[in-house]
Amino acid sequence: MIWSAASASLWRYLTPLERKSTQGLSMRPLNLLVLFCLFFHPAWPQDLSIVEKNSYLRQANQYIEEGKLQEAEDLLLDFVNIDDRHGGAHYLLGIALGGLGKLEKSEEHLLKALELDERLATGCWKFLGINAFNSGNLEKAKKYLNLFIKKAPSDPIGHLFLAQLAVAEQKFTLAVEHFRQSEEFLDRDPQLKILFGQALVESDQVEEGKRILLAIQSSDAQILFHLGILLENLGLHVEASDRFLKSRSEGYPEMNVVDYNLALTYFKIGELEKSLPFLEAIVENRQADAQVHSLLGDVYRGLKQNEKAYSSF
Repeated sequence: MIWSAASASLWRYLTPLERKSTQGLSMRPLNLLVLFCLFFHPAWPQDLSIVEKNSYLRQANQYIEEGKLQEAEDLLLDFVNIDDRHGGAHYLLGIALGGLGKLEKSEEHLLKALELDERLATGCWKFLGINAFNSGNLEKAKKYLNLFIKKAPSDPIGHLFLAQLAVAEQKFTLAVEHFRQSEEFLDRDPQLKILFGQALVESDQVEEGKRILLAIQSSDAQILFHLGILLENLGLHVEASDRFLKSRSEGYPEMNVVDYNLALTYFKIGELEKSLPFLEAIVENRQADAQVHSLLGDVYRGLKQNEKAYSSF
């Protein structure tokens, strides 16, 4: 499973951006005319000097680093309307559009940047891969990200996306290799840490996988429930029940589902008295299926309440 929410949030980790888009350009201070154009957006002149172009690009790059992606898009669209042959402008515009979720337009400008300036190839491959990943085109994502990682073998973001692609293909050993080269980001997102733990377990590194999963801290009900399921499958029943309880207290949206799993976990460790109220609550809410009734019957029987057990089956 690939966590789309996690992948989307990774845009905030992509700064500082590659500086290749302005490589070799003048970095002299802004003049008054450029400042006026940047902040008051007058009608653009028919031509721009090198100094002015560099200033616009620096401003756009700053907008992106500050997360002001719409401002960056507006500025760069005006730029390319005047100079459509500037690779750096198309590159930055592609990054801004990708961050705004305008993936088709982003790809268009990144490919244009790649065509205009081969020095931008490494960065273009990176963001083309991320775009393809976020649009669900996993084959294209793998193609571009592998091209990127060959040129930037130590880049953690590239490895992080490749790790998720490997999980999707159930290539868990490969996923672990990529996750290990992107660990600096894993602590920032528990969903990604869960994927790492799962990959470790599936690649027969079970004890390390358990340690990773047990160490994950979150107040998100969905994440806590998912952790509970994983820990339960690993036979860590007490730890699983703790995650289910926390998920419940944090407002897991399908209460009958978490209650059933919590009751099942208590049943497996022999704490039938704790299991019973959760099952009875599901029945009272008229959300019980055959599975719930079967477990409830087993609990009643274990508690020597045979008449209730009989009526539950």
